[in-house]
Amino acid sequence: MATGTNTTYLSNVVNHYFKCNYKHLLNKYRILHAKHLIDHNECAITELDKRCGFTSRSVFYDAFGKIMGIPP
Repeated sequence: MATGTNTTYLSNVVNHYFKCNYKHLLNKYRILHAKHLIDHNECAITELDKRCGFTSRSVFYDAFGKIMGIPP
C-alpha cells in the first residue's frame, strides 16, 4: 500500500475521524465535486456520473440523493 499502512488501520482511521466508512467518504467528496460542477455550469447533468467517478448514472443519483437530500 502506498501509504505504508494496512487497510484495516486506514479503515479504522476513516471510521473514527469521519464517522463513516471509506466508501461513503469517497462518495461524499465525489458528490461535492458534482455539486461544484453543477453550481458553476461546468458540466451537463448527463455527464456528471462519469466525470465524478461513478460506475453508473443510477449509482450516482442514489448517492447524490442520500448525501444532498435532493436529486441532482
